[in-house]
Amino acid sequence: MKKIISVALIFILAISFTACENKDTSSDGNSVDVEYYAELGSMPESKYSLGQDIDTLKTELEELYNTVEEAVYNVVEGETTVQIDSGTFQFYYVKDKENDGISYIVNFDEAYGFKTGTVSVEIKDALKEFKYVEEDLNDDNSFFVLGATEGNVIKYEFSKNTVSFVFVNDALYATAIYKTDDWE
Repeated sequence: MKKIISVALIFILAISFTACENKDTSSDGNSVDVEYYAELGSMPESKYSLGQDIDTLKTELEELYNTVEEAVYNVVEGETTVQIDSGTFQFYYVKDKENDGISYIVNFDEAYGFKTGTVSVEIKDALKEFKYVEEDLNDDNSFFVLGATEGNVIKYEFSKNTVSFVFVNDALYATAIYKTDDWE
């Protein structure tokens, strides 16, 4: 009788370990719902989203810069756009639409669960349910990539926003989300 109870307990324990196994929320291995965040105009790794008030963003990043030794904060004004650089993230807005807030966010680190260096086929496989456009790297689709001349960009367009993955030598270099109407 003890052997039967022991075998039953082992069986129950094995099933419970299997049930508690860490599972991804999607069948493709990527647990971040890119469509959900794109509709919100955000990246899960960023505190700020599209539409973020520019004065608030500048104030918070400047305070961080003044209190944290490693913090980066730089503002660069172009003819029609302004870049706010915080190191890992770059935020852009169109000068004529400053009241609309941030309209382009670039992340040079992990974004939507994809680490820098991920190859393009992994992202395509993870997001296979969505249509995409693939383009060669150029000044329009990757103006924030300095010095790289060879590469490609994969764009996923959602209702109001586009998520783009920028690859140099087929390795993920940067990820961006932007208001489609402001940047196309």
